[in-house]
Amino acid sequence: MSEKITVGILREKDTLENRVSLVPKDVKLLIQMGLSVELEDGAGKKAGFLNSQYEDAGAKISMKLSDGTNVITSLNAFSSKDNEYVKDSLVISTTNFRTDNKVTEICKKNNLSLLAMEFVPRIARAQKLDSLSSQASIAGYKAGLIVANSLNKYLPLMMTAAGTIPPAKVLVLGAGVAGLQAIATVKRLGAEVTGYDIRLAA
Repeated sequence: MSEKITVGILREKDTLENRVSLVPKDVKLLIQMGLSVELEDGAGKKAGFLNSQYEDAGAKISMKLSDGTNVITSLNAFSSKDNEYVKDSLVISTTNFRTDNKVTEICKKNNLSLLAMEFVPRIARAQKLDSLSSQASIAGYKAGLIVANSLNKYLPLMMTAAGTIPPAKVLVLGAGVAGLQAIATVKRLGAEVTGYDIRLAA
């Protein structure tokens, strides 16, 4: 009987990165499929997931991913010079592959196979793998909240005994995935919204 495939969850080295590539419920699914999962200590902490939650799902906790790790998941495995790589493994991550030649050099040096998630086609059949659209949608939502929080007035129409406050007017530049989500968010908060995009398709 062959050994189990080990999936390693990398702790992100970028100090501004709060996300984690796999959450405990997904770890449980992988283990049910017959894989083993290893988590770098504290990889899920910034995203609100404790080591104990991963352990409850069946993952092993390590200070550093072991040499036997077959598949490594990360948000950006090539974000820092301090990243260490498990040789001969498959890395699933978003990258800046198009603009950073060092990614190719690192892969060659460590004999890594790379699945760059930004190259997943944005078509209906690939929606579950479309990391760009999912993250752009979240970015648009968050942008709408940041705007609401940073304005020095309310977004919605407010009618009180003291008078009426007209709704805020918001202009969203770009009507792609992020822009549409930003439009929807501030609209739900009560603002008058205008969206603009130079692309005819949008």
